[in-house]
Amino acid sequence: MKRYLVTALLLLPVCAQPKPAPAKTAAVKVVKKEAAVPPTQTTGVPAEAVEVSPGVYKLADKTGKVWFYRRTPFGVSRYEQPKEKSAESEAKYAAEVPVTQITEQGDSVKFVRPGPFGNYTWVKKKTDLDESEKTAYEAWQKKTASPDKTAQAATETNPQQKEQ
Repeated sequence: MKRYLVTALLLLPVCAQPKPAPAKTAAVKVVKKEAAVPPTQTTGVPAEAVEVSPGVYKLADKTGKVWFYRRTPFGVSRYEQPKEKSAESEAKYAAEVPVTQITEQGDSVKFVRPGPFGNYTWVKKKTDLDESEKTAYEAWQKKTASPDKTAQAATETNPQQKEQ
């Protein structure tokens, strides 16, 4: 008896489902094909853009900015022309980089700079320094040089001042 009751309770939700209505004959809609859209509008690349390399296009806008369009798997991305690094920007970057400690070690220089996960430490020979390191090293030398040494160095470089 319990078996019949359990079976009936299990089948009750199946039997209680409403039966689907008979399918009506649907009116067939005639969909007109829209006029083909030029490929430049669907991809997002302007028609005036010049292809620089496969999938990369270049275009200058009315204000003179140069924009690049690149086809990616997610669509077209637009970005401005990368700016060239100049010696001035390198010097400005070197001045902004917070080098907290510079130590001379014979023919090498030790740099210690704070970072998000602790201090970054590196050692380079004086001949192998890049532009930002040279700028930071020279600024450090000027800071640590005593006034007597700087005056002596100035007179050595300018002999006319020595005679006066």
